[in-house]
Amino acid sequence: VKEGFFEASLEYQTTLNPECNEVDINIIICEGRAGRIKKIIFSGLNSCEKNEILDLMVTKEYNFFTSWITNEGTYNEDAIAQDQFVILNYLQNKGYADARVNIEVSEAAQKNRILIYIHADKGDLYQIGNISFEGNTLFDDDEISNRILCSTGSCYSPEAIRKTIENITTLYGKWGYI
Repeated sequence: VKEGFFEASLEYQTTLNPECNEVDINIIICEGRAGRIKKIIFSGLNSCEKNEILDLMVTKEYNFFTSWITNEGTYNEDAIAQDQFVILNYLQNKGYADARVNIEVSEAAQKNRILIYIHADKGDLYQIGNISFEGNTLFDDDEISNRILCSTGSCYSPEAIRKTIENITTLYGKWGYI
């Protein structure tokens, strides 16, 4: 698997020789396809999104000159799962709260190479509606507004909302309101 044979499997058979009280072990190795990534192909994304996502991804295309040193370009199931999460997070923070990402692997025409297909279904683009405050007596609306990282009409972003909550919590926390 470390060498990129992501479908590798191993089985063994034992044969007991009662006369000499020994066991023969036969190891059967099926290497499967080699997982050197020839190309990463996107669908459902524009070129700017593709470039930004490629920079965020752990999985990279195989490069004959550098991959033997860096181990980049070799299929790794854990890295693919991480990349799927990263892409989904990226899309959600761009306002696509219902986004779905599917990653598929197929063989390339070149021997021992695979293609990675990343299909993104962005869904609807969500935007922030009105922002209002209630119950704030210690700080006025302007003081709280300065801590908000999103604005009316901006794209919905779970990360911006989390950071906004953290900012407002810190503001109140400095005055002893835990």
